[in-house]
Amino acid sequence: MGSSVILPSPGQPKTGPDPGFKSGSVPTIVSFNFDNVAPPSPVYIQRDDKLGIQVITNQSVETVTVNARLLMPQRPQPQQPDTGPPDPALLAQSKLGFVLPIVQQILGGTILNFGTVLGGTSQKTAQVDLAEGYLLSVAAQCVAATQRGATFVRCWINRQGSVFPLTNVYELLFGDYVTTTQPAGWPYGRQLAGADGPGNMQALTAANPAAGADFVVAPSGNLRWRIQAVSALLTTSAAVANRIVHAEVEDSGGVTLSDVAALTAQVASTAVQYTFMPGVSSQATVDGAQLISLPPAMFLDNGMQIASETTGIQAGDQWSNIRFYVEMWNP
Repeated sequence: MGSSVILPSPGQPKTGPDPGFKSGSVPTIVSFNFDNVAPPSPVYIQRDDKLGIQVITNQSVETVTVNARLLMPQRPQPQQPDTGPPDPALLAQSKLGFVLPIVQQILGGTILNFGTVLGGTSQKTAQVDLAEGYLLSVAAQCVAATQRGATFVRCWINRQGSVFPLTNVYELLFGDYVTTTQPAGWPYGRQLAGADGPGNMQALTAANPAAGADFVVAPSGNLRWRIQAVSALLTTSAAVANRIVHAEVEDSGGVTLSDVAALTAQVASTAVQYTFMPGVSSQATVDGAQLISLPPAMFLDNGMQIASETTGIQAGDQWSNIRFYVEMWNP
């Protein structure tokens, strides 16, 4: 039985795809404009607009740096006014737009008069002159605060006039706490009040009162505190009397909001370490220590205070080692 062999047709294959072939891909249809592109910013700056900056901090030494970028319609001309008409190619290039960087440093002890009062705050405002164009970005960072709740920065567009009153604010850009590792800025930043979110945890020490007097702990300025714990040592004199310690919370008008007494009295010639703490049950004196309960979520605003009120206190009795642990905000 014979066999047959099919040989290819002589010559080269036909050019181009087979007429019956259909591609599954889609050709590129996206294109970009490189000329006459709309500015990537919704904030247009006029010549009398200014950048307002407010910094509030409880750091004794702080430096805040605010960086901004402004899109100008034309870049600076590369020639002196007396050198004649500029080169046409350079002139055409100068009309493509120019990004102007703006840097404002706010320093402790110069622009900012930061206070050194323990637990207190200082604030300062500043204005930065701008030019006509589109605002692209604003960012702020600091060099001292390592935890949220210590240094608060707010930026806005101010229209004419001085930085205060705030009635001259025409657009709020951002307001947030900054740290050495966490800047804040616009766009995509947050517009928060100083008391929003977690605060700055602080362990502070108060001065001893005079002998025979009770101690008072209160936030300075506009600070807001949430009390975590207050601890103090009461050393009684040899005068025979029972001393009963109370933990009192008062509002700005001196009205008592909370008054919790110790479970056991303290006698003469003894030393007891008292701790005022929210959300726990009071405990009697054990091994020279006693716990007094405070209301849960114990917030103190400006003018409010927490204090010891010792019934039967004697002239020689002394409060000392007064320490308090608080969560702190700069509203």
